[in-house]
Amino acid sequence: MNPLIRLGDCRYIVSGIVVMEKNEEVFATLDFGDGTCDDIATITKMVKKDK
Repeated sequence: MNPLIRLGDCRYIVSGIVVMEKNEEVFATLDFGDGTCDDIATITKMVKKDK
C-alpha cells in the first residue's frame, strides 16, 4: 500500500494505492493516480492461475 494523499482544495484522493486482501491473499489493487486532482481511480483484479 502507498499512502493515500489529498491536496489542498481537491475533494478527491489524488494518489496512493490500496491493496485488497481476503484470507491474506491479494485479490485487487486500487490506484488513485499520479497526483492529478480528478475523480479517476484504477482497479486491477488479480487473476489466480491454476497449476
